[in-house]
Amino acid sequence: MIVKTGWLAIPASLLLLFGCQTSIEESTQVAAPAKEEILSHEILTPDADVWVLTFFDLYCVACQQSADNFAKLNTMLSEQPMDETVRVLGIGTGDTAFEVEVFLKRYPLGYRCIPDPDTALKYPFSLRGTPTVLVLKPSGNGWREVYRHEGRFRSDDLNMVLESVR
Repeated sequence: MIVKTGWLAIPASLLLLFGCQTSIEESTQVAAPAKEEILSHEILTPDADVWVLTFFDLYCVACQQSADNFAKLNTMLSEQPMDETVRVLGIGTGDTAFEVEVFLKRYPLGYRCIPDPDTALKYPFSLRGTPTVLVLKPSGNGWREVYRHEGRFRSDDLNMVLESVR
């Protein structure tokens, strides 16, 4: 029996051999959400005067090395007498809920952490990588950044965050 493959056989064979040149990311780019959408989406609630955000990734070695200092920061903030309400939130950049859970089992931070599997939160905060620590204070209808630390978070960096919170 002779099977006629037709004209589609050649392009199909080439596709199988070489693959598609357009990546999924290029063809399905996620639009950066507006900062107002993020701020109104229960992430930064108005019940806090100051927000400290820690961006991490389960597979990031510098994030793993910074985890103890993230936990120390949370402890220091909760022990400091302050006039303002300070909330700490961890964001698993590129991590699923499962991956955030794995990170927290290995490195208990002591504060709420949320997954951001499609990295939608990196856009409104101009995140360039992990780990990153941000301190945000109210400004008009939104929040303004008063402190940013990018890269491994060491014990020397703790006081800088505490100063920016005050």
